[in-house]
Amino acid sequence: MNKIQILVTGKYFLGSGFRAVEPVLEELISSAQEEIHIVAYLITESAIPLLNLLESAIQRGIKVTFVVNDLNNHPNIIKKKLYSYSQNFPYVRIVNFQDPEGSQLHAKILIVDR
Repeated sequence: MNKIQILVTGKYFLGSGFRAVEPVLEELISSAQEEIHIVAYLITESAIPLLNLLESAIQRGIKVTFVVNDLNNHPNIIKKKLYSYSQNFPYVRIVNFQDPEGSQLHAKILIVDR
């Protein structure tokens, strides 16, 4: 499927013809057939339900690649979850983006079954 949608957050945009981000992420992850690629600047505890959904996809055999900015500075619970995925499932890859010159990877990307 080659489809682009504008997704929004915030009460001023919701209900104005745009879809919210969370339900679309859930739909994409749940419908994955082969692979998921995630690029994230920061994953906080509020993303645990999304990580649990990703874990379900991983358990279904979906290949998942996480590219995360400076993973060492993420909450411990997030680091533990991500590292446990890569240790328990050989088709999960964690990329810890660290630039020696101090640049940050400030991106939010989800690609499913490219």
